[in-house]
Amino acid sequence: MKTTRQYILFAALLLAVTACGRQEQPATTAQPAAPATVLNYHALVIGIGDYTGTGWPQLGTARADAEAMGDLLRTRYRFDVIELTDRQATQGNILRALNQLMTLTKNDALLIYFAGHGFYDESMDEGYWIPYGAHRSRMEQPAKEDWLWNSSISRILDASPAKHILLIADTCYGGSLFRGGRGTG
Repeated sequence: MKTTRQYILFAALLLAVTACGRQEQPATTAQPAAPATVLNYHALVIGIGDYTGTGWPQLGTARADAEAMGDLLRTRYRFDVIELTDRQATQGNILRALNQLMTLTKNDALLIYFAGHGFYDESMDEGYWIPYGAHRSRMEQPAKEDWLWNSSISRILDASPAKHILLIADTCYGGSLFRGGRGTG
């Protein structure tokens, strides 16, 4: 192990010494730098703590966390923020907001923040976001028709022309959106 580190250190030192001995070439063929593209910043912030009558337990801080995130993005970083909390954060409203964000361009950056319940179905290797009003079960079966499937969210985001997309899922099994969601949550 020590020998490998010595070789790496030696190679790095050799490169540094070699670079120091080079003569700088005059910049005769340099092109003027292209102006940097100014990005427009957008956010979809979702926070659901009220799951009354659905079979899901209440979440004490999800709404407040989302509101704080939306306020921070809006006031400090000048994001254009769409905020959906509790009663506003239905499956339909979330899908409409995601669809609205599909009009973004390569000059836009998007941040999506979701705080709420999540669920992972191991047999299908599928994770879900649980929107407002979504029941946990019907007729002793999971009420998946009420939930947002991670595979659908992923397909929507993959189709977005936005230059940068950052997704923050403060939910159980949020990581299953990209890699499968084994474990507890």
